[in-house]
Amino acid sequence: MDERIIMKQVSRDLVREDWLRLNKGNSHTTPFQQWELHSIIAHHYLFFFLSKREWPCYFAFYKEDKIILIAPMCRRYSIGGVKYFSFGATPTIAFQDFIYDDELTADDMQECLDLLYNKCKDITFYNLPSDSLLLETLKRKRPPYRQNINFNIPLKGSYDNYYSGLDKHVKQNIRTAYNRMRTDGKNWMVQHIEGKNVSNELLKEMMDVYVARRKKRYRATSFMHEWYLRHEHFNTIALSELDSAHYIVLYIDGKVAAFLAGYINKGSNSLLVPRLAISDDYNRYSPGVILINESMKLLKNELNIENLDLSKGNDKYKETMGGVLYYTYDIV
Repeated sequence: MDERIIMKQVSRDLVREDWLRLNKGNSHTTPFQQWELHSIIAHHYLFFFLSKREWPCYFAFYKEDKIILIAPMCRRYSIGGVKYFSFGATPTIAFQDFIYDDELTADDMQECLDLLYNKCKDITFYNLPSDSLLLETLKRKRPPYRQNINFNIPLKGSYDNYYSGLDKHVKQNIRTAYNRMRTDGKNWMVQHIEGKNVSNELLKEMMDVYVARRKKRYRATSFMHEWYLRHEHFNTIALSELDSAHYIVLYIDGKVAAFLAGYINKGSNSLLVPRLAISDDYNRYSPGVILINESMKLLKNELNIENLDLSKGNDKYKETMGGVLYYTYDIV
């Protein structure tokens, strides 16, 4: 029997059933490799095409007439020629990987990569998870050229375990934040909402906070980019449509003081958070500190998970609030 692997360029819709099958058998897959979220990103790629001249493309690898791996890639056009990148490079999604199940061997992965290299030549992979078979196989021939900082906050079994593990100065800051609200007579509450149940009015208020925070942090935000963030960005859409999407919102005197939004990641038993923003109007009460502290109380009882994964970025608050450092990797 011929057991050679064959590669074909395919349309995404053509391999949908195989994609779902492979994901079901992968214990490490992330929301960004799940069909539903991936499709939303791909369907809203025009902005990224206009900014980087790249477009998604897909390669399927067959062994004994059965698809064993799907490689979502992006083909970028430039004066220097065509280059290929892992899907999600320009949108900067937190985890980028191929679609395969736990039964795929490192040797088969290597054969798939050899075929892909013969076709694409110049390939760059971004944000590969540390437990990725793709990363493990690529590292056989070349080390990563960059590691990206991420933080995950573990519950450690219960909120009490989480809180007891915090530094004493952090605990004091948490107490001070609550005491200031109490002293100033502020009414506050935290609400967990499934993404599909967020009203248009609340979504607009949260996006006002999010856009204002981006403007302060990154300064330049054009009218078109702001419109895109509010209406067409894949996270804006996916967080309102997917069953895995959840918001946790802190209100002070009835106004959004801070919020986070993310997707349940079953593989790591976590809420993977691509969006977290606070309103500067409430800085006196450290709304980000309160939001994370209250979120840790909700993880097990309401979301049935053990981790708050704040993913990319080395913001100081992530570490002080109990975050544990981990890396993703970029490799050519």
